Amino acid sequence: MIGEKIDLPKVTRSIERHFSRYRGDGLPNGVLEILENLTRPQYNQVLKYYEEKNSKYYVSLRATITLWDDLVELSSQDVILITREIDPKTVGLALRLADEIFRHNFLRNMSQKDRDIALSIIEGDPVSKIEVVSAINRILKTVRAKIKSDEISLTPTG
Repeated sequence: MIGEKIDLPKVTRSIERHFSRYRGDGLPNGVLEILENLTRPQYNQVLKYYEEKNSKYYVSLRATITLWDDLVELSSQDVILITREIDPKTVGLALRLADEIFRHNFLRNMSQKDRDIALSIIEGDPVSKIEVVSAINRILKTVRAKIKSDEISLTPTG
């Protein structure tokens, strides 16, 4: 969804369809995938729509203020805390879609053994987008839990 204009009715219908079929904790992978394809201004536009509508989805979407791109702002110490709790294969899967700066921020703060495992996944055989999105979701879930417990601090830009 390049550019700042989005088809808001189409995006919100899609988000609501994913939520209506989801019974788990957190966000449905489909919603996460939609949000990850939005720029920060587009995300804010969707969030504002649900806030004005006083929708039950607003709280869940508001929690996603910690988007994947926000993690580049994590301190080295925060990355160390997070990557210690997450399997390096999961980190590698998630970093397949990340740019070099983002990858570097994570990989430089991992042990050599874990970094080698993550790099083998990053550079390995193709995987489905569902696997990558699921890995991103697991990392974001860990980050959100650490923010909630005040173990780490992250102020998203935007």
